[in-house]
Amino acid sequence: MGQLVGVTEKPSATRGIVRFETNRTISGSGHEQFHTVADAYGDTPSDELARRLFATGRVGGVHVMANIVTVDLVKGNDATGLADAMARELQQDD
Repeated sequence: MGQLVGVTEKPSATRGIVRFETNRTISGSGHEQFHTVADAYGDTPSDELARRLFATGRVGGVHVMANIVTVDLVKGNDATGLADAMARELQQDD
């Protein structure tokens, strides 16, 4: 069994934007931006994570850079449960 994936929610100065830090790299050293679920058409861990986040109905955009995931929430939504969902998804990819 591999190392458990840790996901920590970090505060953001911008309302409606939530930043998560993981204990492992997701995208390597490149930026990956997903404005809609259609942008997540590949088979990388970042693509799958973005699809899962969009599927919650609470996410309007996702940016992944190494071990940082920045989520643009749909107006009126909060990030409750997103860190746990991310950890489960990333653990499956391990």
